[in-house]
Amino acid sequence: MAFVDDYSAWVIGRSAEENTRIIQDEVIPMLEKWERTSGAQFEATKTSFIHLTRYKAAGRDSTIPLQFKGKEIVPKDKVKLLGVTLDKELRFKVHLADKAGKATKVALALRRMKGLQPKAVKQLAQSAVLPGADYASPVWYPIATHDMKQLLLQS
Repeated sequence: MAFVDDYSAWVIGRSAEENTRIIQDEVIPMLEKWERTSGAQFEATKTSFIHLTRYKAAGRDSTIPLQFKGKEIVPKDKVKLLGVTLDKELRFKVHLADKAGKATKVALALRRMKGLQPKAVKQLAQSAVLPGADYASPVWYPIATHDMKQLLLQS
C-alpha cells in the first residue's frame, strides 16, 4: 500500500529473519528507486517495522535491524497503521486500551455539559464517543475476548 511518501509493505515468510532479509534486499531497494524517480522523500526516522505472529518459534522477538538511509531500524513491539495499533501478536489489546481511554475522555467532557436534554446527551454520545471506541472494529472485534469488549463498554 502506498500514497505519496506513506508506504506499507507486507512480507510473508517462514521466519522473521527471512522476512527481514526480503525487506532489506528487495523492498528497500524498490523504495529507494521509487524515491529517486518520483521525488517522494522517505524518512528513516519515521520508518518502523514489526514481526506479526503469535508463534514465538517464528522469531517474532527477533531484533535484527533493517538498514535504511544509514540508520538502523529495529523491529518494534507495536506500530500504528491508519489509526490501528498493531501489536506483534495481533491481539489488539493496546489498540482497544487506547480507544477506550480516548472514548472515556470524550464521555467525561460531555458529562461536564450541564442542562442538556437526555435525547441530546444520547445523540452526542452516539456521535462523539462510540465512533472512537469502536474504531476499526471489523478488524479487532472477531478476535476480541470478552474482557477486551468489557473494557470498551466501561468507557
